[in-house]
Amino acid sequence: MPGYLETLKESVSRGLMGGAALGLWFGIVYLLNPAAALARYEVTLWQGVVVSVAGGGGAGLVAGSLAPLSRHVVGAVLVGALALLPFAVLHRWATSGHLPSGAEDWTFIAVLAGALGGLSGAVIFAASRATDGDRGSR
Repeated sequence: MPGYLETLKESVSRGLMGGAALGLWFGIVYLLNPAAALARYEVTLWQGVVVSVAGGGGAGLVAGSLAPLSRHVVGAVLVGALALLPFAVLHRWATSGHLPSGAEDWTFIAVLAGALGGLSGAVIFAASRATDGDRGSR
């Protein structure tokens, strides 16, 4: 079983890789049709890439820091929701042009982090339990 720092390092690197993949996807979509991205959100290519990579790294840092809580499904859902908060805040900041302040901003962040992050945490928890069962470590 890896130690806390190894888990944290792995989580941050996975978050950065996921953020880089999302940034690459954003870059491809943006380069294919930049007018649509500018008309809808007024987000530049670099804002999208930075939000993706920084949000992914932040998510990995939070998930790695709270990894001991993810031994149970409720903890995994909570860790997933909290891990997505950095990305949700940065996304809202980039698309609105100001730091989240009003009820509409925080509602968006809560729904994005709670629904998507919580679901991700539950799915990852179930997948890890399935692989643990294959190894006979239950």
